[in-house]
Amino acid sequence: MTHDVILMNLGYAAMFAAMYVASQMRLRSLLIFYQVVTIWRAYVYIDSLNMLIWHVLFLILNTYRLYELYLESREVSVPEDLKDLKALVFNTMTPQEFFRFWDLGRDIKYGSGQRLLQKGQSNDRLILVLEGAVDVQVQKDVTIAQNHRGDFVGEMSLITNNPVSATVIADDDVVCREWTRSKLKGLQKKHNGVYQKMLGEIGRDIVDKLIAVNERLANNISDVSEEVASTQRTFESSNEDVSGLRNRNARATELNDIDVLRENNKAVVNTEKLELLRQKGANLLQSEKVDSIKEKIKNSLAQKKRDDDS
Repeated sequence: MTHDVILMNLGYAAMFAAMYVASQMRLRSLLIFYQVVTIWRAYVYIDSLNMLIWHVLFLILNTYRLYELYLESREVSVPEDLKDLKALVFNTMTPQEFFRFWDLGRDIKYGSGQRLLQKGQSNDRLILVLEGAVDVQVQKDVTIAQNHRGDFVGEMSLITNNPVSATVIADDDVVCREWTRSKLKGLQKKHNGVYQKMLGEIGRDIVDKLIAVNERLANNISDVSEEVASTQRTFESSNEDVSGLRNRNARATELNDIDVLRENNKAVVNTEKLELLRQKGANLLQSEKVDSIKEKIKNSLAQKKRDDDS
């Protein structure tokens, strides 16, 4: 067996083994071995410049990818000020993936009262709160939520390309990490796996916010139900009071009617008494007139008798 055949079989064996290797680094290493063998064959035994050039290019490409894999496999230390964010927000990423995404952004400072996003406007940034707190307002001076360290801002409008649905205002001095749309699209093209994990983290943040909103709505509905029940009880109590007042008023009306009847009866009785007194007075006067006439007649008769005697 010639050296050329031995080298060819070694190259094929490396290629065959590469098909069954799961590790990317081992796969690249076997491919590099195969290409080195093929380049040697092309240069020494085959004398094919075309084969030599192509396999040199393959060797360079695989060597570069092997170097990238080596860098990714190295142990990377996460700084203390980012460990909580890595653990809570980006826990599905490896340290290397985290820094590949993190290094694409930059820190932006906002003063108290400064607007990060304006309702109705377009947004091309992904914002992560690092320090301070921001108020989310759907109407002026009406805060529906407050975001703190580790909360994304503007992620929904960035993903859907819709206008911002709420105004975001710095409650105090705030520091945020921001990624532009162009940077994220570059990440998608070069490292789609990292980009997909980033979308997963954003999706989880959106779900957490929706759950919080549903909880607030449930609490508000419960409070409204209690207020309605309390109002209904108050209304029923008021109806009972009104019904009682109506009964008392009806009773009072009846009593008033009785009092009027009593007053009327008294007036009738008094009138009858007055009429009786008038009648008695008239009778008495009539009796006095008769007696006076009688006395006058008696006096006249007595005077006439005295005249006759004389």
